[in-house]
Amino acid sequence: VVRVNSPATPDFALDVAAVAPLVRRGLVAAIRVAKVDSAADAARAADATAGWGIARRLIVQLETARAVRDAHEIAAVDGIHSLMLGEADLRADLGLPRANAASTGLQLARATVVLAARAAGLPAPLASAYVNVADTDGLAADCAAQRELGFLGRSCIHPRQVEVVRAAFRPSDADLAWAEAVLAQIAGMDGSGSGVATLADGSFIDAPVIRQAQTIAVLRDSRRRASLPNSATIERSVS
Repeated sequence: VVRVNSPATPDFALDVAAVAPLVRRGLVAAIRVAKVDSAADAARAADATAGWGIARRLIVQLETARAVRDAHEIAAVDGIHSLMLGEADLRADLGLPRANAASTGLQLARATVVLAARAAGLPAPLASAYVNVADTDGLAADCAAQRELGFLGRSCIHPRQVEVVRAAFRPSDADLAWAEAVLAQIAGMDGSGSGVATLADGSFIDAPVIRQAQTIAVLRDSRRRASLPNSATIERSVS
């Protein structure tokens, strides 16, 4: 994942020109656009990269209170692949204390970004980077909290964080066993998924439960196939 500067800055056009050949050669998985403050900023980024075709994957980073307020409008811009918070800048904008694993000051912003992404039909977002590279226990705890909110994975700023993030966002053995039990149980149900079945523990299986089990199975299969699981991304900057 390559970071480029805000569309509101002169450096943005230079960054796009520099990274375009790498994108077209398939050497870049996604572009993280910093400091997207409005739907207009997101539209500028989308317009500037429209020529990249299907190779374009724009992750727009929301780093101010205004951006979080407008998250639904930003997510609706055509050409945006996913949303992401820039928590360090957002904390500064809100006047919050320095982050730690127990911090709760950004819960509303985090939930807003997840809801905006899903409401717009975008993938669940990646969580912002955890800046204390030495604090792997704190990283694991914060990943668990963000997974609970609906984040799919996390940006990493150091290789030592990758395995912690992968482990935190990977479906647990219990999750996998539950999903497999659900999918096995519905094998005999009618194809519409409109019926109701139960697991051995008595819990109901209906359409929403089936979708959740299918999501877990998809995550399991996709991360088995991927050489770099999508739960952890290492960022590079062109600036």
